[in-house]
Amino acid sequence: MEKIRLDNIAALKLLGSVAFGWIAQVLWSPAGDMLAFCGGDGIAVYAGAFGGAPKFRLAGQAAPVKGIAFAPSGGELASVGADAALRLWSLRDDQLQERGSAYGHGDSVDAVAYSADGALIATASADHRIRLWRADRLQSLKTLTGHSDAVTSLTFDGSGRALFSAGRDGSLRAWDLRRGGESVVLAQQADWLRQIVLDPAGAQLASAGKHGDICVWDLRGGGPARRWQGHAAGVDALAFLQDGALLASGGRDHTLRFWHAASGRLAHSVSAHTRPVLSLAANPAGTMLVSGAGDNRALLWALG
Repeated sequence: MEKIRLDNIAALKLLGSVAFGWIAQVLWSPAGDMLAFCGGDGIAVYAGAFGGAPKFRLAGQAAPVKGIAFAPSGGELASVGADAALRLWSLRDDQLQERGSAYGHGDSVDAVAYSADGALIATASADHRIRLWRADRLQSLKTLTGHSDAVTSLTFDGSGRALFSAGRDGSLRAWDLRRGGESVVLAQQADWLRQIVLDPAGAQLASAGKHGDICVWDLRGGGPARRWQGHAAGVDALAFLQDGALLASGGRDHTLRFWHAASGRLAHSVSAHTRPVLSLAANPAGTMLVSGAGDNRALLWALG
């Protein structure tokens, strides 16, 4: 299957659709062999095929699942949600088997991430805090404070020595984990930052939110961020493709848009969802993109 690039993005096609209640996040496994959804209907993980019955299914949760993350090995999944718990699941025998759970936040937990080596897990909460956990024991290691409102998105850098976070207070922060979790504010927006995402090489960090602008930060070269208007009604979802040259965004205007990451120039736009696009995920090979939206559908996109 051909990789999705700036020079062929106009040929992008809708290949399939799956219904899944309210969708909070879509996510590919590190090897690209599994695709997971989470939301109001729990968790579903597809393997080998898109559509039909998922390989792993967890339904009937007491509270919505708001975030998931695959361990780097791909054999374990972390989940967080409105019940304020962090849970680890083993993907075995066609079942999600709970390996353990922990509570460390005083409110809904909205985002979770593994470090690149799998040793650490970070969780972000509506209690304005980030917690770091030892993954093998689910042991709480440190609480990071600095945000003045709910923390809604976070990601480790490739080395695991830094963590980036964003939240309803409009701030984008970088945390130096080598120095006990000291943080600096990379940007301060006037309104809610809904998502941040790193490109595959860890060279660029993109942010977007309620204000509708998209910002791309050059983490290696420094300098001011590239900033442009993405979706007038706000942006909820971002995903890099083509090794960071192509940036996809999903908006409250129900559209998917594709941008030259270096210039902010619009390369392509498609309308297929009937409600806001809430999550995007590109597979590691860069040949497929999945969009999840408030219309309770996840759509699979590729070049045919």
